[in-house]
Amino acid sequence: MSQRDSESTRRYGAIFENPFDLIAVLEAVRDAEGVIVDWRYVDANSNWVRAQGRPRDQLLGKTVGELMPGRAAELIPLYARALGGSRPEQYEERCAEMDLLISLFPIGRDCVVTSGVDISARIRSEAEVRRLLGVNRAEREWLSAVLSAITEEVYFADPQKRYTYANPAAMREFGHDSVEGVDIEKIVSQLEVLRPDGTPRPLSEAPPLRALTGEVIRDEEQLVRIPRTGELRHRRVS
Repeated sequence: MSQRDSESTRRYGAIFENPFDLIAVLEAVRDAEGVIVDWRYVDANSNWVRAQGRPRDQLLGKTVGELMPGRAAELIPLYARALGGSRPEQYEERCAEMDLLISLFPIGRDCVVTSGVDISARIRSEAEVRRLLGVNRAEREWLSAVLSAITEEVYFADPQKRYTYANPAAMREFGHDSVEGVDIEKIVSQLEVLRPDGTPRPLSEAPPLRALTGEVIRDEEQLVRIPRTGELRHRRVS
């Protein structure tokens, strides 16, 4: 073997036995008419052999039908499609407690390579995201149910001084069709609000505007003329 051939073989071996991928080479098994009826494993790296849980000599030379009879009907045509395709076929599968992204591509007239990359960490992350979204959705539904059931008027606002939510009690009592995106000042300025002593309350003293500056308001008394009935009502605002 020439030095160039030896160097090429060494590079091929380094790529084939990389520490990350599970690689196997399969050769088409054809019938008398040339139709692919199975695939035979002709080479594999150490990662692939280890994932199968059997010695190498019990794997190489065996066919897909022999090693994976339950999946042969799915895999044999898939590998045949990869052999005749212009781009790799990809799919995900579970193997030896690992989630793998498998890529299939041809290397010659009758051979394909299957290369698997461990994506277990990604799968776990995606599962955790789905779990947290489910928890968040459940919490939102629970909060919505609570806010819809209580008789107190509840509003939410953002730092831009816009209302983002009002519960059904607030919508009903103050005649809102919607408050989402509406300036706090626009809604509050339309209300007749008095201090407990009967003097007009300036807009600047409105609890939601003060709260957005960092002040905490607890049980502040006020008199408000309710649009729904036109009557003045004593209210406590937190």
